[in-house]
Amino acid sequence: MTPAISVLLPMYNAQDYIAEALDSVLAQTFEDFECLVMDDGSSDASRKIVQDYARADTRITLLSQPKSGIVTALNQLILAAQGRYLVRFDSDDVCYPERFATQLDYFRRDSELAILGSKVALIGEQQGTWHYRQTDEQTRALQLVGNTCLCHPSVMVRRDVYENFSYRSQFPHMEDMDFYCRFLLSGKGKLYATTEILMDYRLHTDNVSKQYSSVQLAQRALCLSALWQQLGIAHDVQDVELFTGPLMGADYTGDMNTLATSVLAIGEQLSRINPAVMTEIERRLSRMPGR
Repeated sequence: MTPAISVLLPMYNAQDYIAEALDSVLAQTFEDFECLVMDDGSSDASRKIVQDYARADTRITLLSQPKSGIVTALNQLILAAQGRYLVRFDSDDVCYPERFATQLDYFRRDSELAILGSKVALIGEQQGTWHYRQTDEQTRALQLVGNTCLCHPSVMVRRDVYENFSYRSQFPHMEDMDFYCRFLLSGKGKLYATTEILMDYRLHTDNVSKQYSSVQLAQRALCLSALWQQLGIAHDVQDVELFTGPLMGADYTGDMNTLATSVLAIGEQLSRINPAVMTEIERRLSRMPGR
């Protein structure tokens, strides 16, 4: 029988966390799912741990590939998935028991919804909450100013979205940013986050965002520039650097008035597409020293 949900779980050397991640999936109040784990050439005990879980619960399936990276792993998982809704999840995070049921309820209430993330609680080296945005307009505005608009391992995605958009190998550490940008350009549905916190997102030294921060910054800039170009936003390299640098908290030693003038000029163009953009820009400018 075809499951309602397919969980896409890429894994590489996750022996310290994978059992907790799988326990959180198996504890879901909504039980009609398959959990597909793609081992990306792990050299630790990760495979053995998942094999034990798969023997105990047939909803878990272990797949394997030689070390090829997360983009290949995700695309292979999408091809193997049978569910109507596909859930992204990482091997070091923790789902809350009501995650699947809550996200499904959002889809049932909004026929235009295509991608749904959630608020997430931070665990590990940092505590706090990432709130994201709870409307389609605000979520799109986040993406237009250079943010990754939803926490990738928190999303539930309608199957037909993945049938139109696979992950691209030229963005191996920002595949989510590229995916969201292309989805925005397609106009094929809504995306936003739940009002509820539905998972714990673990921050530690092995996170991709910590290991490849400089690569991610360059890839974020490429994604944002390509998005603006497709939308007809006149800009240059310096404009992109301001949005992906100081507006995201990087140090800035230049003149604040010059920065604000440049940023607001881009904002005026973007606000013709999405009025919520100016709220996001003003929020970022207000947090900068000297404003």
